[in-house]
Parts: sequence; C-alpha cells; structure tokens
Amino acid sequence: MSKTVIVVIDGFGIGAMPDAGALRPGDIAADTCGHILDRCREKLGRPLRLPSLGALGLGLIHGHRDLVRTTRLPVAVGRAALGYPGADTYAGHQTMMGADFSKVTVARLGEHLDEVRAALEAAGHR
Repeated sequence: MSKTVIVVIDGFGIGAMPDAGALRPGDIAADTCGHILDRCREKLGRPLRLPSLGALGLGLIHGHRDLVRTTRLPVAVGRAALGYPGADTYAGHQTMMGADFSKVTVARLGEHLDEVRAALEAAGHR
C-alpha cells in the first residue's frame, strides 16, 4: 500500500502568493521561512539547520541560499495556489484536502459589523 504524507506548518510560509497585496498589502513581502533563515544567519553567524525539513524537500520548494536543494527521499513538492481570494489558514487546509472554495466571497468583518451585531442580538446574545 502506498502512503502519502502532507506536511502543513502553519506560520512557516515560503513566500508570497501571486495575489499577495491585492487584499492585504503587507503580504507582498510574505516569506516567514526566508525571514527566519536570514535572521538566524545574522544572529548565529551560520545557517539554521533544518535536517528533517530538508530531507522532506523544503529546499526543493524554497530556493533560499541556506537550504539544501536535494534530498535522498522519493519526494514530490509543489506550491498550490489558493482556491479562493485572500489568505485564510483554515480554508487553506480544507482546500488542500479537496474542499471547493472557488465560490467563496471575501468580506471584511469590519464592513458588516451592524449585520453581525443584529444577527447575534436576534439570536439572544448580548
């Protein structure tokens, strides 16, 4: 029986998505992994060692100078675009597992507070 392992590391982004900045201007420079690697090199004077993630192919998917770009394991790596506009970790996990978010409408909560407040009050909340 063949097996598949999907590794999801929240908050360890490997670069901005193509639509970065469209909804969140600060996302243009998104690259948590790269920023951590750069900061560690700066503070430690050497690269951060990530042998397990390296063996799983992190360097194949993120071209950072401190990551090894080879692995001995039979791995397949790739970056998937979001199936919906914007960024949301929960929906991202659901999309990776096959959920269809293609018809999701992005709405900022701050623009709908009166509606949300009315619905909550109608349901008996204070």
